[in-house]
Amino acid sequence: MGFFARLWDLIRGNANAALSRAEDPEKVLDIIIKDASSEVEKFRNQVSRALVDQKRLQAELQTAVTSVNEW
Repeated sequence: MGFFARLWDLIRGNANAALSRAEDPEKVLDIIIKDASSEVEKFRNQVSRALVDQKRLQAELQTAVTSVNEW
C-alpha cells in the first residue's frame, strides 16, 4: 500500500469516527421514519394510479369486445 493510500484511509477513518460521534441516534431514526413515510405515500399514489389504469383498460376492453360482436 502506498503512502497516499494509507493516508487517505486514515483520513476517511477519522472522518467516519467523527461523524459517528456527532450523530444523534434519535435524529437519525426520525430521518429514516420520514423517508419511509414518504416512500409509503409514493407507493400508495402509484397503486392508486395503477388501479385507475386497470379500470380504464377494462372499460376499453369491454368497448372493443362490444364492437367486435357488433361486426
